[in-house]
Amino acid sequence: MQLCEQRLNEAHRDLETLDEKHFRAKQGAIAEIRFMLGLEETAKAVLNRSRTPSSTPGYEM
Repeated sequence: MQLCEQRLNEAHRDLETLDEKHFRAKQGAIAEIRFMLGLEETAKAVLNRSRTPSSTPGYEM
């Protein structure tokens, strides 16, 4: 995750100095990095959910 965050920061910094053609390509790279970070956050949430037992009623049927 740190690697993706570093790449995202670098890409944002690079946007300021690029011409239009490279600017569009870098925007695409930023979108991909954000997507990967989102997937990682989702995976963490799913893992945490599976580790945490869900609450059940205190009675048996």
